[in-house]
Amino acid sequence: MNYISGVPLDGEVRSQLIFRQDAMGLVDRILNGTYYDMQKRIPWIIMSSGVNIQGDTAKIYGAGSRLAQNNQLKAIQPGQALPGYQSTESLGVRPQPGILTAKVHSHNRFGSLRTAVVSYVCWSREQLDILELLYMRPGMTVLLEWGHSVYFTKNKSGQYTAGDVVVPLARPLTPQDKVNFFQEKGIKNIQEEINKKRSTYGYAYDAVYGFIKNFSWSLRPDGGYDCTTSIVSAGDLVESMKINFYISQKDVHERTVNVFNKVNQQLEAQNGGRLVTLTTSNGNKATFIAYTEEERAKLKSVDSPSVDQMIYLSFVRPVTFPDTPDGAEAKELYNRFKERVAKTISGFQQRIEKNQKTQTLYINPIEKTFAFTGTYGGGEDGAVKTGYNYDLFIREAEALIAKNPEVEFVEGRLPKAGVPAIVLRFKN
Repeated sequence: MNYISGVPLDGEVRSQLIFRQDAMGLVDRILNGTYYDMQKRIPWIIMSSGVNIQGDTAKIYGAGSRLAQNNQLKAIQPGQALPGYQSTESLGVRPQPGILTAKVHSHNRFGSLRTAVVSYVCWSREQLDILELLYMRPGMTVLLEWGHSVYFTKNKSGQYTAGDVVVPLARPLTPQDKVNFFQEKGIKNIQEEINKKRSTYGYAYDAVYGFIKNFSWSLRPDGGYDCTTSIVSAGDLVESMKINFYISQKDVHERTVNVFNKVNQQLEAQNGGRLVTLTTSNGNKATFIAYTEEERAKLKSVDSPSVDQMIYLSFVRPVTFPDTPDGAEAKELYNRFKERVAKTISGFQQRIEKNQKTQTLYINPIEKTFAFTGTYGGGEDGAVKTGYNYDLFIREAEALIAKNPEVEFVEGRLPKAGVPAIVLRFKN
């Protein structure tokens, strides 16, 4: 835990320091169990990878976090026939990989940055290949946890008692797990969970969650490999703020839906109209907003084109963002989705199609769809000809989907005249 200059120590930290100072300073140590509990503490350290294996690599090592679960860098791995050793194809039974040293530093006056350098050793080429996948890929996430086997917390009477079962955040998954680093969706507020464990275990626990910044490995004289991984993480001050190290597309989409709904409500209030309630013949009441012809012509919204509007490249109203904080955020989210589409189709002959009258793009951040159009037919000599080559267009769309597995086909159309269109959608 970082100490911020000029700010008092946390009350729990101060109490722990006073308790440990008093326990170690006891005159009658022989009869005091606390002193012996403190002396039998054993330090422990675990490094866990946040890598989820997919694609062809999953056929070799298994999908998801299975490889990471089975290859945490810690004292004993579960399910070993000979604890502390592993069987390798090339060299037979060899010691399991293990951590040699870990150095954690808090940088800057306010602890706004933490770095860790972990040195570890492995003993075969097979082990090195696995560690390279998990701990030697810059940008991948890593959780480094450490602490003591014995901790002290206050009981109901205010007295300190010893505990000796520390449950790390990263551990082999079980059906009963509610908070585990290896869960499919991970831990949403991982720093909050780290802070809880610090308090639960009387500050005999700490952790750094960050990204791999650098790595190295070298051959040892005894045939093993010396490895290091550098981790960079925000410090306690920054980690305590509402910051996501990784924001999934699912989170972005949920935020987009919420913000666009708010903005549409704000625009409806600006559009005028009057609330009308009608009673049907069967006695049911229907309420809706009625507009004059002039008001209807000026209706504004951030509604995006539907699949039908995209596939026929039909008229869509201009996208409008109100001059409000929600409007500014909606515009930013809209532009981010546009950039995502542009990045996805870059390298192909397509463009982001737009309605020629309103200049509104055929993209829909709510439905995660976009119109894939614009492939001109060309001869074998590469010369561009008039019109569109639908077969080439289809091949381009298939190639785009193959290159971007997160994109899927929704609908396609080949008109007798005009521009062909295919609607694609992001899965996540």
